[in-house]
Amino acid sequence: AASASASSVAMDTAAVGGTQASGTVADEVAATIDRASLAGELPAVPPVPCGWSEQSWLTWQAEHRMDLGDLNGAAKLYKHVVCRPGIAAEERFVPALVGYRAYLLVRPLQTHVEPQAVFEAVVAATPLQRVAAKDYLELAQDVPTDKRPSFHSYVAGKIYEYTFDNPAKAYHHYCQQPNNVFAMTAKAHALERGEGVSQDLPLALKLYEQAAEMGYAQAQYNVGNCLYNGDGGESDLTRAVRFFKMAAKQGFIDAHINLGMSLWNDAGIARDMKRCADHYRLGAEAGDEESQYWLGILYETGQGVDRNHDLARYWYQRAADQGMGQAQERLGAPAWDNGIAEPSDFSSDDDMPDW
Repeated sequence: AASASASSVAMDTAAVGGTQASGTVADEVAATIDRASLAGELPAVPPVPCGWSEQSWLTWQAEHRMDLGDLNGAAKLYKHVVCRPGIAAEERFVPALVGYRAYLLVRPLQTHVEPQAVFEAVVAATPLQRVAAKDYLELAQDVPTDKRPSFHSYVAGKIYEYTFDNPAKAYHHYCQQPNNVFAMTAKAHALERGEGVSQDLPLALKLYEQAAEMGYAQAQYNVGNCLYNGDGGESDLTRAVRFFKMAAKQGFIDAHINLGMSLWNDAGIARDMKRCADHYRLGAEAGDEESQYWLGILYETGQGVDRNHDLARYWYQRAADQGMGQAQERLGAPAWDNGIAEPSDFSSDDDMPDW
């Protein structure tokens, strides 16, 4: 089994283009542990077998616990590995912290929620995290395929895609889990973009639809986009809206934003400015600058909502604070001094929301 010493970590860190002080690593470890706040006795584990370091064995046992569904026990073992006394911070970091953070952040995948944080934490491309990601992949090679965590191929694919900039290897790993909604969606995305594989829009749409039927909101949203734009087949606005609705019911904010655009543009669904405003409000409250801007327009013109000069300014300002030029222009528009704009001022194709 793969194991790492402090010296090997230092060598690998230098090899990927940088060094990192042990104090920085220790701070990272402490921050991770603080987020978990786990306490209680550790679950019992078998004796360390010949050829395994205690560090690697405990990490593997944590992964095994996670695979069996004992998430709390897995987290406690990861914490124990990271906190073991008498071991340098660098050695604690590799590989236990990667696995520990993967547990904390990949856990929502079991309920069909894909947190962006999994990419930021497990796949981040800082030098030491690149080392940790490499160690994770090497450690996995020593674990029988049927004993690896269920999400391994998906996470390995993301590591190759984002950390090591190797889309071909990423695509290979996504293909190892043909029935996993997350790997299936990532594979479809690669086919859609032609990254690591020849572009194949019809196949990408087919895979997105399969994942969407399994209830994955990201895939439902992607199907909607493909159908709206005619990627992989003929454009079908009505079906696109149906998939956006499916994703929106699961709280997928981008789907709400696209429903707002569809309701405004009478695209695949009858124009309904009140419902349009409701969807844009969800996007605006989530921090989407486009939604903030268009919600400001609705308040300024009184479409779907009561006219409210103050709320129009508020949402324009929120969008402008994120650097949106259109919102900055509205804040300085003469309409604020000479009466509020009319809906007809925003009726041309150039003044209506679009993809």
